Amino acid sequence: MRIGIHKEPAGEVIGGSENMVAMMAAALRETHSVEIVHHNKTLTLQALSAFSGAVLDDVTIRYVEGKRSVPGATRLPWSMYAEARDFFAELSSPYDVFITVTHGIPAFCHAPIGVLFVLFPIGNRFEMWPRTSGEDARSLRQRLREAYHDWEWDRRMATFQTKLAISEFTNRWTRAYWGINCDVLHPPVDTQFGVADKTDTIVSVGRFAKMKKHEVMLEAFAALGDASGWRYRCLGGLGFSPDEQSYFESLRALNARCEADLKENVSRECLVKAYQEAKIFWHAAGYGENEDLQPIKAEHFGMVTVEAMAAGAVPVVVNRGGQPEIVEHGVDGYLWDTPDELVSYTRRLMTDDSLRSRMSAAARQRAKQFSRARFADQFSRLIDARIRRRNA
Repeated sequence: MRIGIHKEPAGEVIGGSENMVAMMAAALRETHSVEIVHHNKTLTLQALSAFSGAVLDDVTIRYVEGKRSVPGATRLPWSMYAEARDFFAELSSPYDVFITVTHGIPAFCHAPIGVLFVLFPIGNRFEMWPRTSGEDARSLRQRLREAYHDWEWDRRMATFQTKLAISEFTNRWTRAYWGINCDVLHPPVDTQFGVADKTDTIVSVGRFAKMKKHEVMLEAFAALGDASGWRYRCLGGLGFSPDEQSYFESLRALNARCEADLKENVSRECLVKAYQEAKIFWHAAGYGENEDLQPIKAEHFGMVTVEAMAAGAVPVVVNRGGQPEIVEHGVDGYLWDTPDELVSYTRRLMTDDSLRSRMSAAARQRAKQFSRARFADQFSRLIDARIRRRNA
């Protein structure tokens, strides 16, 4: 079978979603002809393989100029469906199986088998045009428009026979925003970490963007005060956008009194070493946000949390987004709701090495549930079962 694995448009920094695409390709390449389809001019198979560690021999890669799809963008009733159906058909039509890994609303799938893998749904279809408020909200014309777009939406989603979400959190919001239910398949995580001597170190890993709330963690480290001999390593990717650069500079200024090890764009080798040496892992994305109003600002799953656990770092992470699906509070880590709790749980682990050792062992064991091998087995079985049903 010819399989296309599509990654929606993204920034210049290779991240978790690109890693997932690479692992999908690696899982399927031995029994199928696999091509990665993307919209990033700088992305190469070599860079993807180096970042993910995935074996991509025999996998090909195809760059396609990106387009923007908005259901119902055209308002000509005689051509609405044809335009929506045919939009970006060249993306999926060359393949027997088309898999799209996406945040955004997908174009219609033109492959015989379509697989929709939702990272997090951006765009609430129940608030999009043609839905409106005001005097004409329930006019006959308006009701007909809405009925048509509901019908078109159903046709669009029906072209994807398999629908997946990376977490229960994502699935919840896919139901709320897109009106569809997905099976949950947690993303693949590198859980192959050796055992190293632990040091009195706290580590956090996450892209330097406002939604990640690095300032909360820097202030928490300062609040520990009596953490004599302890080190906090705040690591993450940094892009070139003015917003990200400005945010990073604000963190530099804050760090003048926190005295953490604040570093951007460190190598994978550096990250692995930091995970292995750290006793405690922090994560704060989504803190202070109204999850019901802006769920996108929470962590949709938490791959770095799993990596840290696999290396034996005990997670002390915010009780938001997908993190509660990973961490069992009080068993293999802690979930916090306030910065005071972040400080309190951290101090407990710092002062009770027996407790920390037990939770570290439990964290390593829990991380195995999200391994790359487990993902590859589940994903390849799912795709092959779908192919068999199609051919039956």
